[in-house]
Amino acid sequence: FMSPEQLAGQRVDGRSDLYSLGVTLYQLLTGSLPLAGDSMAALMYQIANQPAPSVRSVRPQLPQALADILDRLLAKSPDARFQTGAELSQQLRNLLGTGVNDVPGQVEQGESDNAFAETRAWAPGQEETTTTAGFETTAVMAQTNPSDNNNTAGLRGRPNPPRS
Repeated sequence: FMSPEQLAGQRVDGRSDLYSLGVTLYQLLTGSLPLAGDSMAALMYQIANQPAPSVRSVRPQLPQALADILDRLLAKSPDARFQTGAELSQQLRNLLGTGVNDVPGQVEQGESDNAFAETRAWAPGQEETTTTAGFETTAVMAQTNPSDNNNTAGLRGRPNPPRS
């Protein structure tokens, strides 16, 4: 998913990847994209100019702290987003109650005294370690910055379908 700065032809870095991750997480949580248009031009306008609706406007049962994280991932300005995947990972750990609140400018846990209990309400049946590992894996993937790597030769071929 293209970030606003990439769409504008500006220099991109890992924060652009974090924007794309935010779009992916939004879609995973809601089943829809945060922004849409009737045409490519309309979609590009939305990405460049319109704020994404809060994930809670679609899924009000999600924790406010998670909505705050997604809002930050989907910020139009790269400076308003998480600056690194590690910073995002720490916030996700804080949300799940597994980390130490030591990141400046962090998202508060919201109205609930136990953010993990609130999180469990939207992830029923999941073990804490599975949920934590899934979030952290996503954050670790965001720490890598393929946009700075010009070696894309291995990405040009068609993927092989799985064999049974």
